[in-house]
Amino acid sequence: MYDCARPDAVVGVGEGRALYIGSLGRVDWHVHGTAALVAGMAGRIRLGLAGGQWLRCHAAVIPAGVAHTLELNGNPLAVLYVEPQIASISGLAHLGTHWESQGDVLIGRCIALEMFHEIYQNRHSLTYAAEALDDLLRFAQTGDRAIVDPRLHRVIRKLADDPRDMTPLDVFARHEGVSRRELMALFRRDMGVRFRQFRIWNRLRAATQVALSGRNLTEAAHAVGFTDSAHYARQYHEMFGVTPSSVLRRVARIGRLDRRRDRSIA
Repeated sequence: MYDCARPDAVVGVGEGRALYIGSLGRVDWHVHGTAALVAGMAGRIRLGLAGGQWLRCHAAVIPAGVAHTLELNGNPLAVLYVEPQIASISGLAHLGTHWESQGDVLIGRCIALEMFHEIYQNRHSLTYAAEALDDLLRFAQTGDRAIVDPRLHRVIRKLADDPRDMTPLDVFARHEGVSRRELMALFRRDMGVRFRQFRIWNRLRAATQVALSGRNLTEAAHAVGFTDSAHYARQYHEMFGVTPSSVLRRVARIGRLDRRRDRSIA
């Protein structure tokens, strides 16, 4: 039996990916900036979609840009956020079976949870969390590979290197030899969201890394270019349905999801 009254969450943030395993309170309506695999750790969850549709499922693959909410009844869940250059929607679906489509969302009845349970329950597991997640994502990549335009790769690389970078889209477009409209269309096609939404996701991911390193929310907000902690919290709530403070209160352990670079969380 899981005890959701104490901090229990395992959180890790890496380049192009983030992982949360643990209990959550209320999850409001929100829209992710990248695709996410959501799985109940102790049975089914309730997923609310636009139009008043509610679904009970063990897992769901939710593309970027899809508004949704969750009801968890105090049970823990695993959420894996992955940018499309790392794994496609169909690749994430490769981690489970018995999927059915509900609009753009995939609903699953069987999902491989072994790695998530190991990371959640074994206090020593974080020493190999990055390697385990890499193995899982390599398995996901045995499905259809996402095709991300190389020009987007370069823009994404620049944003990841400096989350505070507020270079206008038309400047990025000029550097890549395309029009602003063409680059906007590429973001919608390959990343699933507008450029602005993706940049917010990237900054939130980076700010969360800073906050997990022990700095307060104001310091985390300023480190990546948010005006203040309220601005950071508002954007966080819109993208994840919860506040950053509510997540940080639940954190019991912090994992490293990047082995290649020193910018990872420890």
